[in-house]
This record gives sequence, structure tokens and C-alpha cells, in this order.
Amino acid sequence: MSLVTLLSENELQIAENAVSMIEQRNIGKYASLARDQLMEQTRKTVGMFVYSIESGKDSDFSDFMMEVGRERALMGFQFKDVQIAVSMIREAILDCLEKTSDEKEEILRRSRIIMKVVDKARLALGEAFLQTREEIIARQKLALQELSTPVIPVFDYILVVPLIGAIDTARSQDILQNLLQGIVKEQAKIAILDVTGVPVIDTNVGYHLLKTVQAANLLGCTCIVVGIGPVVAQTIVNLGLDFGKLVTRHNLRQGLEYALKLLHLEIRSTRTTDV
Repeated sequence: MSLVTLLSENELQIAENAVSMIEQRNIGKYASLARDQLMEQTRKTVGMFVYSIESGKDSDFSDFMMEVGRERALMGFQFKDVQIAVSMIREAILDCLEKTSDEKEEILRRSRIIMKVVDKARLALGEAFLQTREEIIARQKLALQELSTPVIPVFDYILVVPLIGAIDTARSQDILQNLLQGIVKEQAKIAILDVTGVPVIDTNVGYHLLKTVQAANLLGCTCIVVGIGPVVAQTIVNLGLDFGKLVTRHNLRQGLEYALKLLHLEIRSTRTTDV
């Protein structure tokens, strides 16, 4: 009996045995899958393996496992858990081979074929899984960057950029890019940088802050820096940072008032009588 025939005739039993082993191991997210769902996925995997053996193309199974890797990564599975599940399927296939043949040399030869195909597929699965996870992390990082540096239009031609937390070189570049894009998009004439939530302004942060202001000025936008507290002000002086050319105000309210003044605007109450 050929290897293809052997596996084809026992495909369902192999899948059932693999599912039983996976359930016994109680592997991560696999434990939350319904048995019917797990069985369907496992049988499909076994079927694709048999098809790959029949076609003689290892790439058929490897390509299939790459898709499995991407899918599992998107579903939040742990990589080690996916690898364990694949190992269980491999063990079920090898167990079937041993139980249906008495010729040790033939078992060894066929085992090598099985291991070769599975090992190639596991490498492909790992590559696809890790690549997908990296893409997910990159998207999450981008989303966090956008949330951590919002550019908020508060009035016509006026933007507010609240800065919170530590600012390193990478984040300073995000701040600069988001601000410049916001200036162009909103046709802003004034940008208020609120550093109230920045705990430390060292030489590096001060340098990037100055560069941000200069870049905004090149786009015809005046920057007002607000929220510099006593401790930060003393640090700036001790570090010898030249903030003399910056327009500063004590807090956001004063910054908005000054911005409106520069644009010859004012806020008036529409209330004419006492409530």
C-alpha cells in the first residue's frame, strides 16, 4: 500500500487522534475552540498534507501552513502553542504509519518523507506567523504614536498639541511630523505646544522642541509653548538652552488668549441678561 493511500484511508482517524492529543494538552487558545471547529481545522490540515505527498510538492503544504500562521497570529495565538499543535498532528500521522505497517525499514523511509514535509512547513508557518505579528505590532505602535501626539484644532487657524510623558528622539520626530501635517491640513497660523505633562526637559528634548518650532515657523505658523513649570524652567536655565526666542505663556488658557490676540480675535459672551 502506497503512503498516499495509507494516509488517505486513515485521514479521519489521524485528525481525530490529533484533536484528542491537542485537547489533552490543553494548549492555550486551542482549549477555547469548540471540538467541531478544532476537528474541521485539523482535518483540513491533514488533508492538505496528504495532497502535498500525493502531488510531490512540499511547497503545497508549506503555503497552506503559511496561511495558517497568518491566521493564528491575527487571532492572538501564541507561537509556541501553534507549534505544539502542529507537532501533535505530526505525531498522529507517524502513529498511523507505525500501526499500519510491520516493515521497520519501510516505516523509517516513510517517516523521513513525513518529517521532511512537516519540518519545511513548520519553518514557513513560523516565518509567516512572526511576520504577521511584527506587522500587528507596527500598526499598534503607529496608533499609539498618533494617540500620544494629537494635533487638535480648537479655533480657526489655531492648533493645540498636548505633550504628555517622556520625549525621546523617535517620539520627537513623530511630534514634528504630526504638527507639520496638522499645520498644512488646517492652514494653521498658530500652534500651541502644551508641555505641562512632560516631566523632564533635558538638552535632547529642548533641542527637538526648538527644531519643531523652527520648522513650524518655516510654514508660516507661530508656536506658543505653554506649561513650563518652575522645575523645568530651572533645568532649562541650568542646561544653558536658548529658549529666549520662544513665545511662552504660563498655561493653556493664557496661550489661547495670546493666540486670539495675535489673530485680532476675541471671545465675547452672548448673554444679555442675568439667568
